[in-house]
Amino acid sequence: MRYLLLVLSFFVEFTVYAQEKAIAKVHYIFEHVNDTAQREQPLVFETITYLGNIGSFFTEGSTLNAQEVMRKQFLSANFDGNIVIEKRADPLRNYYIIIPSKAEIFEVHNIAGENFVTKTDYDVPSWTIEDDTSTIGGYLCQKAVTKFKGRNYTAWFTAELPFSFGPWKLHGLPGLILAAKDDKEEVTFKYGGFEKVDSEDAKLIAAPENTISAKPEEIIRLKTAYEENPSAYFKSRESVRRSGTSSGANTSKDLDARKIKSISIKNAENYRPSKNTNNPIELP
Repeated sequence: MRYLLLVLSFFVEFTVYAQEKAIAKVHYIFEHVNDTAQREQPLVFETITYLGNIGSFFTEGSTLNAQEVMRKQFLSANFDGNIVIEKRADPLRNYYIIIPSKAEIFEVHNIAGENFVTKTDYDVPSWTIEDDTSTIGGYLCQKAVTKFKGRNYTAWFTAELPFSFGPWKLHGLPGLILAAKDDKEEVTFKYGGFEKVDSEDAKLIAAPENTISAKPEEIIRLKTAYEENPSAYFKSRESVRRSGTSSGANTSKDLDARKIKSISIKNAENYRPSKNTNNPIELP
């Protein structure tokens, strides 16, 4: 693990790229057929795109839902110290910050609870807007198509919500994308709701606190080190945190851990996604 420590010596703390608070957010259910041999058991992610005037932040929502489940069980009158979470979706591991005015996209990688950010190529889908319309969530939407990252996508956007953003890296239309999918239905974003954000509790259009800036090749090395030997990886990262090189991941402050005897996480009965990935989201 020596090379891992050497890599980390080049890291610097992530600086907030857009000092902008979200004014709204849109929820999506993101499904990915990661294994073409098991098309009926896709990976499922609960995701959120936070929307600002100049940028967006596509991130995961599963953790927020799990925290709410834990909080309800913890505060119930018959709480016995044991928390059970039924997993219906997986946590998203890659988040995206998009700032069109600066032609910038930043990708945040969550590795074993820590976030690392790198700048990636700024690609805007080349959309063709068609005449077809549909109503989604009470909003009148128009159809748009594009070929992007090796897939043919159909998206439905609404000019009633004047945000030029959407899920994942899909953006650049004259309205908010509420739903999208590729022509093979291997990557699907289903609309889950839109809501305005209270300005007092608004999230920054930025990576999470304590995110660490890294080069793409460094992130690849970190992911490889974690996958090859998780135990050694954790020991190495703990050593780095103690030395003060990294501030580490955030910890939950919501619950009194002293009152919790156990936390069990189990898949919902009908959620059995494949662990194998032979069909990445981005194709050549």
